Amino acid sequence: QWVFTGTSGLARNGSEWYSPLAPEGQQAAFLEDEGTITQTLYDLPAGTYQLSFSAIQRSDGDVTANGLSILVDGTVVMTVAAEDLLTAAWQQFTTPTFTLTAGTHTIAFQGLGDATGTAASALDAVVLASNLTAEVSSAPTFATLRGLLDVLNQHTLVGEAAAPSALPDNDTALGQMAIAA
Repeated sequence: QWVFTGTSGLARNGSEWYSPLAPEGQQAAFLEDEGTITQTLYDLPAGTYQLSFSAIQRSDGDVTANGLSILVDGTVVMTVAAEDLLTAAWQQFTTPTFTLTAGTHTIAFQGLGDATGTAASALDAVVLASNLTAEVSSAPTFATLRGLLDVLNQHTLVGEAAAPSALPDNDTALGQMAIAA
């Protein structure tokens, strides 16, 4: 459940807060000035996570876009500048990955405000993705199926490889291979 503090809340489609329609459903959250939206998540497993969301500036022409910070357990994991929201269309954003221990954690979206007047933006479609795989900077490549089988038959792998069926020098024939545990 989301908790709204300061000048923040929910706005329905067609309101002065945003136009076009929210990416998901009939409403979106809004952040005005330094308003904050938080949610506490319980019993999360340890792992690597990433937040994605959509955001847009308030559609009322008298109000500037409100930048926002995305916080996890009080630590900023990403900041979206007001300039990045100066568009008439919802923008998709994704935080860098972050690692969490098992347990309870809090995510928050906090408005940055604008010293010259009222600033407001809306957000929607918040998704917390987990169990992300780390990017591999280099991965082995194999020019032929034989090259792959040679690597799989190395004794450094867990278990032992059974002898693969004979393969021709090209990869046009299907071979069979079993790996015994």
